Amino acid sequence: MADCPRCGGFYQPTPEEERLIVGGQMEPLCMACAVKASREREALMAPAMPPPLRETFGKTDGTKLARVERFDPEGASVTFVALPLLPNKPVSHTLRKQRKGDLGVMILSEGSSLAHAPTEPRVILHTNLATFRKTGRPLWFTKIPGYWCPYTGVARIEIPNNAVGETTYDETGATILNLNDGSHIRLTYR
Repeated sequence: MADCPRCGGFYQPTPEEERLIVGGQMEPLCMACAVKASREREALMAPAMPPPLRETFGKTDGTKLARVERFDPEGASVTFVALPLLPNKPVSHTLRKQRKGDLGVMILSEGSSLAHAPTEPRVILHTNLATFRKTGRPLWFTKIPGYWCPYTGVARIEIPNNAVGETTYDETGATILNLNDGSHIRLTYR
């Protein structure tokens, strides 16, 4: 039996909770104050960003939309949607011969191994570029599954139908959609 140091209310910790409180692994708070403290800590933490998703190996023929980048009238990049980069192929040999009793270990780090996780879904980039003029709907580019990260950008870019002007091509083979306000969208294929 104890009084909560935050609200002064009575609470009865379980024997397991008492052991954690005595060991300094748990604060001596009632359930309502513990939940409130947990929510306060979560509000102070930066939002978690998902790792880049896995992309399958394969040859590229230049017909798969890989990146859509929007530029303002001055030519500065505003936002983009992209597929993840193709992962590096794993090295097939080890530094030394494996011995009996050695354990195989996989190292997970934020930048490398998580991008190759086999349980992650494949990222797909959809667009209605071929049909938006006929249907009269806004032009959109959507990444599925939709999420934001610094490697693949935002989940969706949408432009009103009447804001899209003429289409041109640059020397690298990228498609340029000129918008009526002077900005443009660059579509890169791989």
